Amino acid sequence: MKSQVMRISAVLLMGAMLVLSGGCKKDRTYKAKVIVKYASDQTPAAFAYVETGCPVCVDDGTANGPVQGPLTTDANGEVLLEFRAKMVLDVTALKGNLFGAGFLQLEEGETIVEEILIQ
Repeated sequence: MKSQVMRISAVLLMGAMLVLSGGCKKDRTYKAKVIVKYASDQTPAAFAYVETGCPVCVDDGTANGPVQGPLTTDANGEVLLEFRAKMVLDVTALKGNLFGAGFLQLEEGETIVEEILIQ
C-alpha cells in the first residue's frame, strides 16, 4: 500500500514538473503592427511605405534591427514588425505626397499597435 502511494505521488510530481516547465517559456520578441490610414476619411492606405528609426539605438545591420524600411503596407494598410530588444521607435509613413509619423514603445511579449494618419 505504501509503495503504491509512493508511485502515485512520484507520477503526480513528475506530471506537475512537466506542466510547470512547459509554462515557463517567455516570449522574448518585441512586435509592432503599424496601421496606416488616410487622415481625411480613416480608410486604410494600402501599399504605403513605412520606415522605422531609433534615434538613440545602435543598429547592427541585421534584418530585425531598429532601422527597418522602407516596408510596404498590405491591402489593409498594415505592416508587422519584429525586433529583438525593447526600444522606442519613430515611425514614418509615406504614400504619394501624403505623409504621417508617430512613435511606439515596444514591450516584451506584446504586439504594440500604432495607427499613423497620413495627410
